[in-house]
Amino acid sequence: KNAQQVGLKLPVVRRVQHLARPTDAQMEMFKRLFAELVDIQDKIRNVARMAKGNPQSQQILNVLRLKKQGVNARLYLCAIHPGLLDGGSKRPEAGPKLVECVKAIVATRPQTCSTIADGKEWCLDCGHLVFAENIEVHNHLRTLLVQAGIPRERIAILNAHEAGDLELRQQIAEGFNGVGDPE
Repeated sequence: KNAQQVGLKLPVVRRVQHLARPTDAQMEMFKRLFAELVDIQDKIRNVARMAKGNPQSQQILNVLRLKKQGVNARLYLCAIHPGLLDGGSKRPEAGPKLVECVKAIVATRPQTCSTIADGKEWCLDCGHLVFAENIEVHNHLRTLLVQAGIPRERIAILNAHEAGDLELRQQIAEGFNGVGDPE
């Protein structure tokens, strides 16, 4: 059954793409990584012609495809935060995409959050979901949100490291959806 069939009220979803200008260092990394991708793709194309019926060529093709996936993963990390890729600055604020994400989240707070009788902030209509694959990115994002004034206890991270068991993840989801007190 879906949410409507069981009478579950779903929040209105507003998808927004926020663009962040990459740093000069990121642009240089992008150029190197894209050149590497072009080289790998050319090799894949050449080996693929010989791979039919040739187990050794098929193995080489598989290795090249794995290398391509690795370069794509490095591109993702570079786009989020250049320090995750090159061992450079690990400061959260060195990731322009993370900084822009936090600005967008903080910009919604004054319009939608309220305080209830006991002085606790309670937001039923200003939740944000941010999807990121890397645990270090999760930690950087939380650090930036706290620096921007979001109480740490109002930030939930759903990954195996932070919320390892199913019950805790369910509790976080219910808190996000306004079912009970998220604390």
